[in-house]
Amino acid sequence: MIDYNQYIYTKEELVRYSLCGGGVGFALLMLFYNNVLLCGILSVPAALFFLGYYRRILLERRRWQLTVQFKDAMESLVSALSAGYSLENSVRETAEDLKLMYSPEDIIRKEFDHMRRRIELKITVEELMKELGLRSGVEDIMMFSEILGTARRTGGNLVRIMRQTTSNIAGKIEMRREIETLVAGKKMEAVCMTAVPLLMILYLRIFSPGFLDPLYNNLMGGMVMTGALVVYGAAFLWGQKIMRIEV
Repeated sequence: MIDYNQYIYTKEELVRYSLCGGGVGFALLMLFYNNVLLCGILSVPAALFFLGYYRRILLERRRWQLTVQFKDAMESLVSALSAGYSLENSVRETAEDLKLMYSPEDIIRKEFDHMRRRIELKITVEELMKELGLRSGVEDIMMFSEILGTARRTGGNLVRIMRQTTSNIAGKIEMRREIETLVAGKKMEAVCMTAVPLLMILYLRIFSPGFLDPLYNNLMGGMVMTGALVVYGAAFLWGQKIMRIEV
């Protein structure tokens, strides 16, 4: 089963992202401290910070990927139910349909293959959907599992319920894509604004040698540059939080 609260880097990813985070961190720290030894040492925690920061991004992407793929699975499930299959057999048919739509590495295919195996052990679809919702943390799946359980107990119209769920998820996906299109320009502006302070320091370092020397290699200058770096980092993280899209 996939743990949606944990992302384990492969060896290749670990090396690539560590070098990326450490390299960017070293270059950034050199602008503020101009001390190779100090920046080399500090690039290690910078790489670790990047690994943790990027892990959260990957986890969020995986949940969003599950949401998008779950919509396709629901459409296949509705088709099977409309054709007269029971809910359990509909899950089996959906698992087969997903083999035509997705590669073995795609998470929705892994999840429905897992459901199919669990159904053979007499685990109900309601329990499996609830388990997936709790494990993934995807609100739409959790809500669907609750509605599905209620409908099975009270004899509700499963086809109508699933069509409504599919429609709701599709609406959210479309809304998010529209929002992403609208804020794409603002994100680029944020990137440019983030780069401006660094470019100013780099410009002074290149075209006005010695201008920033009073801020380097002394305690007071180090404190000033550390304060500037903290403010810069806080502004960057705040900007990322503002630009984060939640639907």
